[in-house]
Amino acid sequence: MSDKIIIESVTKLAHNWGRFDDYHVNHARRDGSRQTVRREVYDHGSAAAVLLHAPEADTIILTRQFRLPPHLNGDPARLIEVPAGLLDGESAAVAAHREAVEETGYEPADLQFMFNAYMSPGSVTEKCACFLGALHAGRTPACGRRAGT
Repeated sequence: MSDKIIIESVTKLAHNWGRFDDYHVNHARRDGSRQTVRREVYDHGSAAAVLLHAPEADTIILTRQFRLPPHLNGDPARLIEVPAGLLDGESAAVAAHREAVEETGYEPADLQFMFNAYMSPGSVTEKCACFLGALHAGRTPACGRRAGT
């Protein structure tokens, strides 16, 4: 089976916060035949996320974020999540640290890379670098804010 993927055409649908394009792609199927498919792909960059863990207290720190798409699906718009955000030109570790502080006020003492994951690989290019962040006893939010507020 040939692994060659041929992008036959790309049509710009929208280029605002991210890029939304329509692709016609020819690829090999499992039986060896070739197939052309049409796929809409959204690209707004890659991200980093960090699970903040305080081992002495055996707790984790999460944040609550407003998310429009769940609301549009009829679900609650405020989701409980790990701190995460786009790389914005930074390394994944720097972005994970920044997001932890911005979204929770807690500054991780150590970040350990765990894995990369694609968020929705059928239509979104976003790859998220996932980290475990250690919090040590006695650490309070750097900015005096309570997580989730």
